[in-house]
Amino acid sequence: MKTLDNLMFYLLLISCTSIQAMNKYIAKNGNDNNAGTKKAPYLNIQKGLNIAKSGDTVFVKTGTYQEFVQFPTSGRIGNPIVLKNFNNDIVTIDAQNIREFCIFAIDKSNLVMDGINIQNSKDYNLRIEGCDNIIIKNVMCHLPVSNVFGSTGAKGIVLSSSKTKYGRNITLQNINAIGGQYGILMGSRLANINIIGGRYSYASIDGINMQITSSAEGKSQFNRNIIVDGVVTDHNLRQGMVTMGLEHATFKNFWSHHNNASGLQIENYSTDILIENFICENNSLGGGYEAGLWIDDSDNVIVREGILRNNQCGLRVSNSQNVLAYNLLIYSNNYTKIPTDFSNNSAGISFYSNILMPPINNIYDCHVELYNSVIYDNSNRYSQRGTVDLEGGGKYILKNNIIAYDQSTSVIYRTGKHKLISDYNLIYKIKEVNINHYNKISSKYSGNKQISTYFALTGQDLHSLNADPQFTDPTSGNFKLQLTSPALKAGVNVGLNFNYHEYPINGRPNIGVN
Repeated sequence: MKTLDNLMFYLLLISCTSIQAMNKYIAKNGNDNNAGTKKAPYLNIQKGLNIAKSGDTVFVKTGTYQEFVQFPTSGRIGNPIVLKNFNNDIVTIDAQNIREFCIFAIDKSNLVMDGINIQNSKDYNLRIEGCDNIIIKNVMCHLPVSNVFGSTGAKGIVLSSSKTKYGRNITLQNINAIGGQYGILMGSRLANINIIGGRYSYASIDGINMQITSSAEGKSQFNRNIIVDGVVTDHNLRQGMVTMGLEHATFKNFWSHHNNASGLQIENYSTDILIENFICENNSLGGGYEAGLWIDDSDNVIVREGILRNNQCGLRVSNSQNVLAYNLLIYSNNYTKIPTDFSNNSAGISFYSNILMPPINNIYDCHVELYNSVIYDNSNRYSQRGTVDLEGGGKYILKNNIIAYDQSTSVIYRTGKHKLISDYNLIYKIKEVNINHYNKISSKYSGNKQISTYFALTGQDLHSLNADPQFTDPTSGNFKLQLTSPALKAGVNVGLNFNYHEYPINGRPNIGVN
């Protein structure tokens, strides 16, 4: 009987909670002395939020609202406080370049913001500080666009911990952030962040920045468990996306293009990172030393099923350990800002470690494994290196890759004291192999006829091929092998179960991505 009484009490409690949940309405023809109903709406968004309780929805009707909006109250799990545009109306909060924020929440929980556009703040369009269980979706976030690096001080969306609370369980979905210094700027001590869909573009620094303030703060400040899925980052004056002090993250199904620096840069103290099913193209437009994808000073990174094309360098890995890359199309990475600059760094892949040099910012020597990829038509004749650039200390393993139709004068450039294991590759139509051990040129092997000499004298690629790979149509990006290709079933088992096209590998694998 007591159990039944308890059950009836909880049912009554749930029923009362449901009954108490109410909708509030905001409209430009409203009045804050009204009842806040659909027929008698409030005038200001803040009025609706001030009286909203757990489970309430504040609906905002069409218009531009020139106010600073704060969430003063938390919702409860399963009964959030919701701020939403009414009936798909176009709703904008405009800070008019005179207010610091459009929307702000600190130390709050269980909030939803849906379909509310934000623009023209002096500091942050939206700041979520020390909050948990937050959903922000279907937002247009506008700030001024500048062609001067870092010129505007305003940020689009800022996520951070507070003095008393971590930021946890935050989802940003279908955000379109244009202009400002950053589309998204993440501080430290954040966990379980999901960035789903959306576009982050024309920032004067980065599209999405996940760099903690200082790596010296220690791992207690690191951000953890981040998922970035289906985003577009483009036309930013530095990176499309950049990380530092990040543990356990997945970047997938993204497109990063036309950024002045790298499309995606995983750097200092980032670890346990998965990058898959992506396109990085037309990045490095500002010159310098950039790439489509750059992994620097990081550990335990997997890169797979991606396209890296038309960047200065396709894949660059520096001072990073336990990097496994496979099933990649790396082609036409030959951009340089100054075409006749012989110091440019265009390359297909560049693996290096400067651990033996005076430390700059490096924490590891470099260990990289690259399998079953196509490296095609990279670099250019002015590059100081080659389409395959291997430098410094560390260990590099290259197997089942096609390296063909290179544009540089030294397709394979090696210098330093690294250990190289290279075999079961196909190398074709390249100009020169340059071995520059310990800063002293020891050997050069020119042309296809000399490749076999390089194989024999270096002990590398003893099972590799020097023949036309017979791609279907590489000019259109189709690197599928024809039925007569010598690369079919010519590779070696490296532990992969599926090829680039996600077909199972049965028996001996192909060289390349077929």
